[in-house]
Order: sequence, then structure tokens, then C-alpha cells
Amino acid sequence: VGIDETQSFFSFGNKSNKEHREIRDEIREGFTELSKLGPAVGIWVIFATQQVRESTIPTDVAANAVIRYALKLEGWEPNDRILGTGSYKNGIDATMFDFADKGIGILKAEGMRAEIARSVFGLDAPTARKVAERCRR
Repeated sequence: VGIDETQSFFSFGNKSNKEHREIRDEIREGFTELSKLGPAVGIWVIFATQQVRESTIPTDVAANAVIRYALKLEGWEPNDRILGTGSYKNGIDATMFDFADKGIGILKAEGMRAEIARSVFGLDAPTARKVAERCRR
């Protein structure tokens, strides 16, 4: 399950999410439960936003993230919200990337050391298909 622009569903002050006001609590509860229980039954929930704060990635959702990936971030607070509390202070710093570092981010998963990793940025369609086919094997 993927949800992009999470502020549309979680943020209470966002004007662009008027259509979600009546069901926002239900959506938040559902995604929180999926983030907690989903991995045990093979459900992965992917949250993405460019506006990283508590209102766009709720603490109860962020606390259950076992795989985290951050592209360029502005400041230690969004860095720690995505990569985990204390990450910035411990040198896990996604603020170091430059504008030209497109597709490069920090990957941090439970039980592994954080690493700089490249996303699939810049792949053309035939190459992306080949990568997807290898992943499905």
C-alpha cells in the first residue's frame, strides 16, 4: 500500500484536503493499524511526503517504520522524524545532500547500519522493467 502526499490525509490544517475532512480520523486510524500489524501478514505501507512533520507523518505511524529512506532534507527535525530519533546527532544526516544529488538518500532498516543508497531515479522504462523482473524472481 502506498500513500504519497500524506499531508492530504493526516494534516488537519491543510486547505487542499477538504474532501478528506470527514474521514480523516478513520484514514489515520486505518493506516496506523496497517503500519503496526501489516508487516506480520505481508502488508507493507509506504508513506511519502515533502512536508515532514508530525502532522504529515504521525508519530504513531513513524514509530512503526522498520525500513526508512530519506532523500535531501532541511534540518535535523525532519531528518529524525524519517530516520529515527537521534539519527542526526549520531551522524545519519540526509541534510548533507545537494540539489544535484537526485535519487540519492539514506536507507536505514531495523537491524542494519544506515547506508547511502540510490533510488531508481533516471531509469528508462526498458531498464526499469528489467530491474522489476529481476526483483520478482
